[in-house]
Amino acid sequence: MPGTATTSEMEKLARAAYTELATERTTWKTWNIRAAAARAAMEHRMVTADEREKLIAAVSARVAEMSVELTPSVTAFTPAAFTRADGTSMFVRTHAGLFTSAEVLAAEERLLAAARSVDAATVSSESVERVLAAPTADGYFLTDDQADAVRDITASGRRVDVLVGPAGAGKTTTLTALRATWELEHGEGSLIGLAPSAAAAKVLADSLGVATDNAAKWLHEAARLPDTGKEIAHLADVLQLLDAEDPEWRQRLAQSGDVTERAAEWAAFVGADQAHAWTAERGRTVVAKRLEKLRVDEQRWTFRPGQLVVIDEASLAGTLAVDDLVSRATHAGAKVLLVGDWAQLASVDAGGGFGMLVRDRGDGLAPELTGVRRFTHKWERIASMQLRVGDIAALDAYDKHGRLIGGGGEDMLDAAYRSWRRDELAGLQSLLIAGDSTTVTDLNRRARADRVATGEVEDDGVSLRDGTIAAVGDRVITRNNQRRLAVGTGWVKNGDTWHVQAVHRDGSLTVRRAKGNGTITLPAAYVADHVEPAYAVTAHRAQGATVDTAHALVTGATMMREILYVAMTRARASNTAYVVTDLDEEARHLRDADDPAPTARSVLTTVLRRQGAALSARETARLETDKALSIGQLAAEYDTLYRAAVTDRQATLLLACGVQPTDVADSEHLVALAAAVHRADAHGLKPDTVLPKLAAAKPIPAEADPVRVLAARVARWTDHATETAPSIVRRQRRLIAGLVPAADGVTDPEIQRALGEREALLEERAAEIARRAINERAAWLRTLGPEPATAAEQTQWRRCVEVIAAYRERHDITDTASPIGDPGFDWTQRHDYRQAAKAVQAAQQLAGVLKDPPARQQAAQHHQPQQSTGRSF
Repeated sequence: MPGTATTSEMEKLARAAYTELATERTTWKTWNIRAAAARAAMEHRMVTADEREKLIAAVSARVAEMSVELTPSVTAFTPAAFTRADGTSMFVRTHAGLFTSAEVLAAEERLLAAARSVDAATVSSESVERVLAAPTADGYFLTDDQADAVRDITASGRRVDVLVGPAGAGKTTTLTALRATWELEHGEGSLIGLAPSAAAAKVLADSLGVATDNAAKWLHEAARLPDTGKEIAHLADVLQLLDAEDPEWRQRLAQSGDVTERAAEWAAFVGADQAHAWTAERGRTVVAKRLEKLRVDEQRWTFRPGQLVVIDEASLAGTLAVDDLVSRATHAGAKVLLVGDWAQLASVDAGGGFGMLVRDRGDGLAPELTGVRRFTHKWERIASMQLRVGDIAALDAYDKHGRLIGGGGEDMLDAAYRSWRRDELAGLQSLLIAGDSTTVTDLNRRARADRVATGEVEDDGVSLRDGTIAAVGDRVITRNNQRRLAVGTGWVKNGDTWHVQAVHRDGSLTVRRAKGNGTITLPAAYVADHVEPAYAVTAHRAQGATVDTAHALVTGATMMREILYVAMTRARASNTAYVVTDLDEEARHLRDADDPAPTARSVLTTVLRRQGAALSARETARLETDKALSIGQLAAEYDTLYRAAVTDRQATLLLACGVQPTDVADSEHLVALAAAVHRADAHGLKPDTVLPKLAAAKPIPAEADPVRVLAARVARWTDHATETAPSIVRRQRRLIAGLVPAADGVTDPEIQRALGEREALLEERAAEIARRAINERAAWLRTLGPEPATAAEQTQWRRCVEVIAAYRERHDITDTASPIGDPGFDWTQRHDYRQAAKAVQAAQQLAGVLKDPPARQQAAQHHQPQQSTGRSF
């Protein structure tokens, strides 16, 4: 009934929303729950918008109850002035609740347990070494990293093993040797392959020459095996009746479609409605044929003892699917090998399992292919591995070799397209990669128009779902698996590329495979819904491809590191980034007039720091707790509390400078002024005395915001005083974790308590992340020199590491070559950078690698910002 929802209806809606979330996401936030609830409730008729809102709220509340909450608890005291009406802290974002499903947590636990269990099949070292001693089919021997991976996987006995294979690292060669090794002891066909997509499964089959399938298809068929078993038993009974010449066989055969859930399939196979008219000979023939097919299916969709099940592109596989496969393999006595790269694109389903298992093995302990072989140029092999882990040093190499081009959006679009088109005309295999489907469609239209103009493609054709045209000569891609459309020994798969041979009046297309043999006519309905041009692609579609050249259009607004890495590692000879440096409307609004303009380097630095690799639910929970206790979060809370405590003082200062009260109330730059005054305070510069002088030094333009102008003047004055005239600085306030100026003159007891607790947490966090860096032997520590021998110097050296680690976390520094990277342009970061640079020099001096002033000056110059902006268009 419109306007109401019964308890059972509410439960049904909540279950639908929960299932959507648990299937598609590893974790979800409060707003994800609301969105799923709104979608689930869409079909339920309501009279008013208010009633619909109440329904969505009720469904959302039920979904939250069904989920497992992972939200980190607030650890530090929050004053009443900083709490909302519902009692939550303003330092925690609204609707920031984090949830997962019990199913995902249980699946992750089972996967971890399986990866730690070592009772699976192995191969003797003698067999392994015999295979490794022989050259490959191409006449080469495996490199050390490839051979070590084969040894590790075959000897580990783990129920679930992993193999990390970065782009171009020789995965196929390694797996080919692994197959030969495994089959030497476990027999031919004992290694089989699965992949998250049919296209990836086909690539694996062609590379290794083994039976492979789409993982989802395999699980679907495996889930039907109980049904298959029932039908086999039933038909075996029929066959017994036939052998005994019992006339009841006809009746039993006629019931075959009712025994399983596949009545339609049975009817299509044998025409069960006519079974009563069959002779015994006909019945025996039909039953024997059906039994043969069912037994083949049963064997195909069942793992066997001693098998090695290779799941390729495992980072794209959902956690629940991998758990199901591993559970079935373990039950059968088979071993599973997950092959992939956690640094590439992740699953569209609830994922993160592969990366979790790699990290669970410990740093550097999981089998990993480290020698990149795809790229023609040696420098690109090194730079691609730096790019993979977000090391901004990679940008220096790409920039030096002309692979970074920066400019406006239209210019970059044009440059990328022209370069791709030139390579195509030169006979090279080239990829044109864009960040979104709209841009891909625009580029496809342009490519087709140019090909029509040169006579490569006919003008008239059939319309496709994205509004483009496909005609004779066009290159197209199919977007849907359709096993009924057989081509040679294969079938039409999502991701297959084709050349159009003929266009038919009914809208169908005759196409030929772009790679390999096979021609097929795609039905009109399939063409309309599942065919697109294949000139430009997204990075997701490009993953797994290897070509001669690649041209990637990069927009920094939302792009993740993993997408950039995939886009810049597809080609052997040349991978080029065309970086859009235009600011979007929101960024232009937030940008100050004196902020430096974005460059190709600055945009890519932001992208490299934006990590999007899938994490498991338990890792996400730990990360959220880490964020809540991070130096950046705690320092921001500390500064906010301190500024609030000195609001009256700031207003008095502005009035003393002649700023009108209305200008103070209307300004959007009060926070910036507070930060500038706070920093000046921290250096003992007495801004109360100097600010009126700075205001009077030069007239403030009538059209300018006086608060913004004064904030900038205080910042410049502080920079000048601390850098060029240190004698002006009478005292520097104590720095928490070596970075955050300690609050002074706060009288409010609640704010005093809140500041004190956050100060303690900041110091604890700095010590913790420094210990972690030392224990994990972080690469950036090498620059500091060895830890001193004496206890006193060791304590000082570790304090320096704490300051540097706090700086790196607060400002998201990912550079592995330098401890502190570039100083950036933000006032706070520049201040922190100076403190961190002092800590670097002090640590080096304590370690004995920095002894004289010239060396110290050279070290300081080493930490100056990189000014290269990339080749401009």
